[in-house]
Amino acid sequence: MFFRKKTVDDFVTRGNKNTYDATDVAVYIINYCAEQKRPINNLYLQKLMYLVYSFFLVETTERKHLFKSPMVAWYFGPAFPEVYYAFETYHCNAIPLLNEYRSIMSFDKKYAKHIDIAAKDKELIRYVVDKYRDRTLGDIVFMTQSQKPWSTAYGLSSNGATITDNAIVEYFSKHRQR
Repeated sequence: MFFRKKTVDDFVTRGNKNTYDATDVAVYIINYCAEQKRPINNLYLQKLMYLVYSFFLVETTERKHLFKSPMVAWYFGPAFPEVYYAFETYHCNAIPLLNEYRSIMSFDKKYAKHIDIAAKDKELIRYVVDKYRDRTLGDIVFMTQSQKPWSTAYGLSSNGATITDNAIVEYFSKHRQR
């Protein structure tokens, strides 16, 4: 249902076990969307990050995080605070193509053109983004809030309870389309 494959083997393996900085993955998604003339805002970015995170955890053979960053249940759905705060200055506006940015973890500038994400991982990120990028912001917020990983965590605490990997694996393993 969520991650439709062309064939069973399309996305079986990544070929590596790299994990990346969450803001680097966010910048890759932002730039990919901007290059496709479909820029996204921070709220939409959060939902795409959640779906990408879930895809790598559930659908790849390695079942390993693409990035390791705490995911929490905020009012508008799943969120990665580190990524949210890195781009909060854009408020609800579209985030433009980024040539450089400052990581929330350091004062050093990072250059978006030098983000070292493996080609296969980029392909898989684009696959997930392309599957969901045409949905309206309202639709994607509603969709992610309707899913059990968010609703369970948000029910525990409306002030940022952690969404666990176990909840993601359990939910998406039952709701995938082969």
